[in-house]
Amino acid sequence: MRELELPCARESVGQAREFVRTCWTDLLPNAPRGKANDAELAVSEMVTIALSHQPTEMCVRVAAIESSRCRIVVADNGRTSASPPALGRGSAGIGMVVVAALGTVGHELTSRGTTLWVDLTFPGPTPGIL
Repeated sequence: MRELELPCARESVGQAREFVRTCWTDLLPNAPRGKANDAELAVSEMVTIALSHQPTEMCVRVAAIESSRCRIVVADNGRTSASPPALGRGSAGIGMVVVAALGTVGHELTSRGTTLWVDLTFPGPTPGIL
């Protein structure tokens, strides 16, 4: 797993995209390149949501869970009792619709803040084919 701390700043969206691109290449060298674009889009939407939902510093994590699945996590440090936007509701909700179209999404509210994640899957290697 790789992790990147980001400030509450518009530039964090681009930094998160570059971080995810590098992680994708390093952690999932056999994954389809097109899925790297999906990963970048997902993280940019989630970081944008975090910036608008609770403007605090945040952490982006990328982990290869299996050879055919990657999890991208964005955790903010805002302490709030409000849920992340519902899919399709408001401008941030539209962003989650985009993320949900790319993979399986989830969120968790903790005493530290809100965590959003997406699991991206792609075809794994076919046994017996090199």
